[in-house]
Amino acid sequence: MRFSAFAWSLCALGAAGVVSSAARGATIDPGVYTLHNHPDGSERPPLYGARFDELVNATGGHDVFTMDFDHPLSSVTLTYTGTTIHIQGVAFGGRDVGESYASDAFLGVYTIDFLYTLGVMPVMGDDDVWVNTANHVNSGSIVLPDASVVSLVDERGGNGFSLRLGDEDNDAGHRGAAGISGWGWMSYAGASVVHVESTDWLFTMSRNIPTPGSAALGWTCSSSCPASASPCPSPRRARPRSPASTSAASSGAAPSGCCLPTTRRSRWSSRSS
Repeated sequence: MRFSAFAWSLCALGAAGVVSSAARGATIDPGVYTLHNHPDGSERPPLYGARFDELVNATGGHDVFTMDFDHPLSSVTLTYTGTTIHIQGVAFGGRDVGESYASDAFLGVYTIDFLYTLGVMPVMGDDDVWVNTANHVNSGSIVLPDASVVSLVDERGGNGFSLRLGDEDNDAGHRGAAGISGWGWMSYAGASVVHVESTDWLFTMSRNIPTPGSAALGWTCSSSCPASASPCPSPRRARPRSPASTSAASSGAAPSGCCLPTTRRSRWSSRSS
């Protein structure tokens, strides 16, 4: 199958449209978003998109575990339907020891799956979305590199919400990050529910835009290219000229640029530690 010049044009126009829309104000539409590190995490460096304090009691002190959402081995998405929010994927991380991660058994890839089905609603008088309901009613889990599972619930506490997506009431961005961010809190759900400060989400979001033919090819045109990707190819580059590139296109291989492989839904068993 050959990816047409028309489809490339729509890919480029779609990305440009998102940038233009973001400039007018960050509105959260239903869809799939790729999650990234937030620039203002209090435990940075390393930068991260989620933080889990005392996820494991690894030392005699206060252990902080962070997840690098922009690591090459990471792929975390958020699906917003208008009534539910689903955060899922894999993230490289470990025990934060200051400038880097500790080189121990907790360094590796973690699987995250958290589903908000209750209390998802618009923020009154604003274009943000939040989860505003009773405490500990939405749940999820995180699977450690050793395959042990820790159950999670949302933590409203005294904040008035357990998760918020958007750019604050003043549309200036959350903690200095332009565009849409996500922030909120979680607790551990074992024999009892325990919240350890500051176990939370803190990420930025970029919208994934399906393009014509992307369902068949398994590609998503992202409005935010990672550093490793070149800009969206222009329509004039849509038709490969060399036999090698023609073969790659016909085989369904994603071309370089903003058209990235779609993220598959994570599936893992609930093995316990």
